[in-house]
Amino acid sequence: DLAQANRGQLAESGIPDAGIDAAGLCTVCRQDAFFSHRGSGGVTGRQINFLMLKGDPFCKALFVNEDFRQVH
Repeated sequence: DLAQANRGQLAESGIPDAGIDAAGLCTVCRQDAFFSHRGSGGVTGRQINFLMLKGDPFCKALFVNEDFRQVH
């Protein structure tokens, strides 16, 4: 469970569970929006992920448009 593994690493870094929010989107189910190695049958592709700490003055809010393809 990759989401749970990520939560565990964040918790080990001192971030409380209440401070963690995940989009809950599936790359296999949403191949129209995301690359999926499993969903493509093993084709190589690229994907970027990010996180930000709420309240960090150096973070900018990122807005993703409706089709999840552009970050503003």
